[in-house]
Amino acid sequence: MQTGTLESGIPARKFNDMAQLPHSHGTAIRTDIILSTPGEKRGPQAFLVEQSEHSLAGSHYHVEAQFQVVVAGSGNIGRHELVPYTVHYANPYTGYGPLEAGPNGLSYVTLRAVGDPHRPFYLPDTKDQMKPGPRLNLTSDGIPDIAPGSIAAVQCIAAIEPRPDGIGAWMLRVPPNQTAPVPLHGNGGGQFRLVVGGEMKSDVTMLSRLGCVFLTETESGKDVVAGPVGLEVLVLQFAGSPA
Repeated sequence: MQTGTLESGIPARKFNDMAQLPHSHGTAIRTDIILSTPGEKRGPQAFLVEQSEHSLAGSHYHVEAQFQVVVAGSGNIGRHELVPYTVHYANPYTGYGPLEAGPNGLSYVTLRAVGDPHRPFYLPDTKDQMKPGPRLNLTSDGIPDIAPGSIAAVQCIAAIEPRPDGIGAWMLRVPPNQTAPVPLHGNGGGQFRLVVGGEMKSDVTMLSRLGCVFLTETESGKDVVAGPVGLEVLVLQFAGSPA
């Protein structure tokens, strides 16, 4: 299990001039929440990206599977509207985008079970470098925010309906100081839990908004425990290993 907080990454946040990137413009700030361990066996990775108003990140792909969760602002990914808390999933070597921010910017958290040390591969420039494999893009509707203190009973809302390969995403709402089982499905692999409202108790600390924990396949059955103000947490499950 690995845990990260937004606050821990603020001192080292990075400013990016997106005009230096292919088919992009505007600015963005990146704040690491969980830093992937380097080396042959890379660990999980989570970071917040804050795009400036009307900025554009050109269409691209990555070499690892990832979830992205919109946490503020608005915009579009291709033809899909983005608002909080839209969940997007992309398989490795699956192109997506462009990511276009609205008038108040666009902020999203990127989460990968295996860290990606590479920069994005922009399209169509690097199309010839794409490796074969299943292409998969999934985009949910936005999930409205509610005050965690108003949650009277456990609620579970599917953002991305669970698939046979194990991929799925759910919003879990838990009343103050209560415990709830997490959704588990089939052949699921590792799992992120991203706090979007209230607080979540972990083994080592109390996680507030945009804090997260990554659990391996063998750990992901652990219950969720809300803090004293209640909890809204997104549960993001990756595909399991092929049989």
